[in-house]
Amino acid sequence: MLPQQITNRQVAILFSVIDAYVRSAEPIASQAIVEARAVDASPATVRNEMAVLEGAGYLAQPHASAGRIPTEMAYRLYITHVQRQRADVMADVVSAARRAIAAEIEVRVLGKVLARLLAASAEQAIVVGFARGDAYATGLSYLFVQPEFRNPEVMQSFSAAMD
Repeated sequence: MLPQQITNRQVAILFSVIDAYVRSAEPIASQAIVEARAVDASPATVRNEMAVLEGAGYLAQPHASAGRIPTEMAYRLYITHVQRQRADVMADVVSAARRAIAAEIEVRVLGKVLARLLAASAEQAIVVGFARGDAYATGLSYLFVQPEFRNPEVMQSFSAAMD
């Protein structure tokens, strides 16, 4: 359920700002929202809607010539929305687990299947540990597109830790 004072178009803009900001860690301009095709509106209309969202406490503008960044309130709304969407995916995961258990599939295979489903659902890396120090990792491609991994030193440090 969305707050009453926010329109569907404003929600689409807000969520697009959040998605873009999470990917870039840079303030997001109205033109970027238009180019992402989050809404069918002009940059001026998007700027006006972003100003309304800023007034409602969902966006902040670091300085006058900057784009907007999400606030904690925006993230809370976004997380609530995503959790509702993910509930269907989690129902699929539970269903797959029940089928696997009913078919007496090996625990290691089940762990890998569930890890792949969770990685795709969360768009994050997942590591599952098994008995005797065995582990399985999946979804690393999601991890490497995060802004932190643009730094070669971070990549090298992470690779060394994974090795």
